[in-house]
Amino acid sequence: MPRKTYTEQFKRDVVSLYESTPGATINAIASDLGVNRNSLRTWLDAFGTGTKTNANGEKVASPIAAPTAHALPRWCFTKLTPVLHDRHHTASQCAFLTQHARINCGR
Repeated sequence: MPRKTYTEQFKRDVVSLYESTPGATINAIASDLGVNRNSLRTWLDAFGTGTKTNANGEKVASPIAAPTAHALPRWCFTKLTPVLHDRHHTASQCAFLTQHARINCGR
């Protein structure tokens, strides 16, 4: 099956649809539009505002948080997880390691 490509405007429109449709779910929107749910999730990370419309029509924080500007790449956590989850590290040591990785994390 050939890989589908979508324009940036289409991706933004789909994200807007998800965020503005009361009670919408990623699965429902993706299914309705015939796109992969993982693609929609990626578009939400890239173009989302971090809000959505709940079933009552109110704007609320999205359960899928918008990424922050200082977020680490996912592969950094793969390398840091064993270190950060070592129960012998204090919170300040974990904060130091995370900050250090933010500065020196490169491929």
